[in-house]
Amino acid sequence: MEMFDSYEQDFNDLSVRIKDRIEKIKELTGEEKKKLKVAADRELDEAHELIQQMDSELRGFSVDERKDASKKLRKYKNQYQNFQTELRKAYEMSSYSQDRNDLFDGRSDYQVQNLDQRQKLLQAQNTLDNSSQRLQNAHKTALQSEQIGTEILADLHQQGDTLRGAHKKLQRAEENVDKGGNIISRMFRRAVTNKIILIIIIIVLLGIIAMIVYFTRFYKKK
Repeated sequence: MEMFDSYEQDFNDLSVRIKDRIEKIKELTGEEKKKLKVAADRELDEAHELIQQMDSELRGFSVDERKDASKKLRKYKNQYQNFQTELRKAYEMSSYSQDRNDLFDGRSDYQVQNLDQRQKLLQAQNTLDNSSQRLQNAHKTALQSEQIGTEILADLHQQGDTLRGAHKKLQRAEENVDKGGNIISRMFRRAVTNKIILIIIIIVLLGIIAMIVYFTRFYKKK
């Protein structure tokens, strides 16, 4: 859990830097914009690696820990995909603004009209990309939910096996207790029987001794 928290903190710090770069890209042009775009792409790669690390850590969690961590991970994946879309839009729109300014500096109305059409096409493409991204996110969420459900079922099955094993052990323990009780009962009955036999033997011996004493005194008197 500590490693997951560490990756989560790194991702949040990286997200702040990526968001800041996207905002700056909207205001820049030329080489500075391209350099900032390269830096933002590199940080997006780092963010993707952190998401993969968190996903790997998630597999070793318990059922309760996995539920909370899975929600966070889905949010970070969506955030990463949104960054990709926002970065592409910021780069394309800033390029369009620069091209439009160049056109207005001395080019024909026909070229300006073509540029407007290009903007509309870009906006339509962005809309399609956003719709496709939402479908992909929904598909990934469904797959993740299915995976979590499968893992929960596997955990429940394992816990069921553990409970059945414990029940069998309890049954064996009860059987052993019953056997021990039967053995103790037989030993007790045997001890009682031996005591009774011993008492009878003592009584017989006392009777014999009494008879011997009686006959001995009887014959002496004669």
